[in-house]
Amino acid sequence: MRALSQLAHRSWANQAAIAKEGGIPKLVNVLSSAVSNIKDVAAAELCSLAAAAVNEMCKGNAPNQAAFSSNEANAITPIVQMLGNPDPQMQASASGALSECMLSASLSAC
Repeated sequence: MRALSQLAHRSWANQAAIAKEGGIPKLVNVLSSAVSNIKDVAAAELCSLAAAAVNEMCKGNAPNQAAFSSNEANAITPIVQMLGNPDPQMQASASGALSECMLSASLSAC
């Protein structure tokens, strides 16, 4: 997850390539699986890393923002569930991911 975040960081080309190769559904799958086991320390860390990867995948990338925030991807539900965790790092990762995912939706509503 950390490598995926680093690849996507400030690189629209890498973000697009990751999405094209099926990275979005895989990231959502990791998020959903990890959130269901969030009391496990490793799963909690995985949640934070996956949310950070979603954040990086969505920065400045409207197609990825739309893909992650779509009902089909169902990424928003596990990210929102992360906000209820007492770990501040997890909350920060989740809020950053939500912010980036929803940016294109909020801009298009204006």
